This record gives sequence, structure tokens and C-alpha cells, in this order.
Amino acid sequence: MRAFLVLVLALSLSACTGRFVLLRDPYEIDHFLKAINEHNNAIEQIKAGVAIKGVGILGHLFHEQADVIIKKPHFLLWAMRSFFDSPASIIASNGEFITIYDWSGHRSATYEKMPISAHSLIDLFDFKIHPRFLIDLVLTRVPLEHARDVQINKKDGLFEYKAELDDQWRIRAVFEEARRVVLEMSLLNKDSELSYEVSYAEFSKYGEILFPTLYSVRANSAKNAVKFTMRVKRLDINGISVSPENFFLSPQ
Repeated sequence: MRAFLVLVLALSLSACTGRFVLLRDPYEIDHFLKAINEHNNAIEQIKAGVAIKGVGILGHLFHEQADVIIKKPHFLLWAMRSFFDSPASIIASNGEFITIYDWSGHRSATYEKMPISAHSLIDLFDFKIHPRFLIDLVLTRVPLEHARDVQINKKDGLFEYKAELDDQWRIRAVFEEARRVVLEMSLLNKDSELSYEVSYAEFSKYGEILFPTLYSVRANSAKNAVKFTMRVKRLDINGISVSPENFFLSPQ
């Protein structure tokens, strides 16, 4: 609990440093929310090959490769590759179920199927994930739905968005107005002592869209913590639409 309180304090202090100024002008607030909505709506689907390198729950170093497909509003396919480039695990979510094939031996069953909702927290590889927010974080999509106690601050062309969400979640995001990109996003759950912090960098242009190719991630779940970078090696944005059927893995 002490570590959790320190994290909350750190997030609060980071929001206050740098002399952000609270917005009170309704026109400026509407301008910001419109810019965020346009940003959120610009990307319908991504297909990516990523390299993930970091420190795991037990303090061990890891370096993984993965192929990812994410499609709004709630579709996810995440395939981890082994050292020999064959699949080690495949995770799919269609908004109703998470289905998993795991050949790594980390799970008791090779195939699993779990019902989920928009509020679900899933234990996955000894860590809790929130499928809906995982999709938002990868797409750099700032959750605006059901937000309350909204506070918007501004400094040197940066907007800072803070709000309370459903189920005791709190969101903080920093948005750069000139490039229309999200630079930071953090999600914190007061009840479960769960938090995700992501910084985005090395933006590349894909048509009219700027998208990050480097994610720096820290996730905390009670006593567990994971810290890693995810570098995008290959990316297709808003390409040929992937059928929803591909986001459900059937038992063989």
C-alpha cells in the first residue's frame, strides 16, 4: 500500500510540475476536446510487428517479438514469437471473450477461453490487464467516455487532461497541440492498486497520421511491476480491414 501511495503522489506531482495552468475558458476546453476526439477517431486499425525489451515481474530481463492487430472498438490479436520465430502464445479478444493459446508452458492449459466485459480485469501471465484500456494505450487513444471531474491544463502548446473514469480508474494524458499526438498517458485504479504509465516517442508519419514507434511502459499491479520498451518495427495503419472472426481463437 505504501508503494501505491508513493505512486499516486508521484503522478500528482508530475501533473503539477512544469507550471501547467488550469483552463477555464469554455472555448479553449471545447477546442482541446475536439482535437482529442479527432485524434481518437483518426485510427481505426493497426497491424504491427514489435520488439519488446525490459524487466519482468521476477526481475529477469526479457526480449520478445510480437505481431499485433488492434481494431476499434475492442478487437485485439497479440501473437508472441519464440526465439525460433514460431508462435509461443496467441491472445485474442473480441470484446466478449479472451481466448488464449499458450505453447510456452507458462499456463496450465494450452487453450483457454474467458468471458469479459468493458470493465474486466484479467490475470494474464501473473499480471492483471484491462483489455479495453490495453487497446486504448496501444492506439494512443485517450479515454473520454463517462469521464467526470475533468480538469484540463495547458502549458507551451501542451494540454494535460485529467479525469475520473468508471470503476475507480483515473486517467492522465498529455497531448501536444502542434503535432496532434499523445506524449504521455497513465491509468490508475484506486481499488486494485493497478496502474499503467506509457510515454510515446519517435513519431513517424503515415499519410496524415503521426504515430509513435517507441513506447516506454511501466505497469504496477499490487506487489508486481513490469518495465519495458516496445519498439514498432513494422506498421500498417487503417489498411485492409480484419474480420471480427479473426479475434476469436477456437479450440483445435
